[in-house]
Amino acid sequence: MLEIRPATFEEILNLRHEVLRAGRPLESAYYPGDESGVGAHWGAWSGHELAACVSLYTVEGPSTQLRGAATAPHWRNQGIGEALMRAAIAAWWSDTNAPRDLWCNARVAAITLYERLGFVAEGERFEFPEVGPHQRMRWVAS
Repeated sequence: MLEIRPATFEEILNLRHEVLRAGRPLESAYYPGDESGVGAHWGAWSGHELAACVSLYTVEGPSTQLRGAATAPHWRNQGIGEALMRAAIAAWWSDTNAPRDLWCNARVAAITLYERLGFVAEGERFEFPEVGPHQRMRWVAS
């Protein structure tokens, strides 16, 4: 059985590093605000194993940035990442103090997932050095 719940940064760091920053130093998986506790982190667990994670951050604008979405390779294509992001977005939306503008920089390979979640593409695709092609996307409340 899958458990989706808020997580600590420490709980999600290794999976985020393994999936999004493999082969680079662990510190490359830290985002602004992680060390000061600014992000809201979420995880999907199967027993004691973290299957997927995602984080949301209040950033300048003010807006909310969804980032660090990662699913362990053997858990992919089972709907776990999508269920996790739906739960995190629902929690964010229910917090009336959170900035209403939600966006992300999606890896090109994951654009269809973000579209299913209600995100729409903005602007041109761009390259994150050492990471790959991305598309800025904005969530549209339905």
